[in-house]
Amino acid sequence: MSSRPLAVRRPAAYVPLPLPARTRRSGMGANRPTVLATDEAMQHWHRAFHQLHTESNAYTVVGLRMELAAPGGRCVFEIAQYNQAGGGWLLIAWEVDVPGIQFCDCADRKEALALFAEPSRASGRWYGVRLAQSHRSA
Repeated sequence: MSSRPLAVRRPAAYVPLPLPARTRRSGMGANRPTVLATDEAMQHWHRAFHQLHTESNAYTVVGLRMELAAPGGRCVFEIAQYNQAGGGWLLIAWEVDVPGIQFCDCADRKEALALFAEPSRASGRWYGVRLAQSHRSA
């Protein structure tokens, strides 16, 4: 073996690549979701959805899908498993343009998936809240 010291190869100075503006996060808002440019109603829905599912682990999202409801209306349907005492399954209808949230209790996963595929079958079983027209901002 040679007694010559090994040559130390120094790497070039590290230069971080700039990140796109929407992916930079810092400070207290680091856990806020990134909302891409879209209409205000969709941004409101996204924030409400994020708040419901991050403030506690009460619900586990199983599936999501968006449907165009009445003319100009959008509804996001969600299957969620309730993780608290007793458990259970829910079909949740997020009314994006109203805005509002409606819940439908389901007996089991099979029923939740069936209602998720055809939400009109849950007619009369919904309960929840809608923001009154007089309280909406113009």
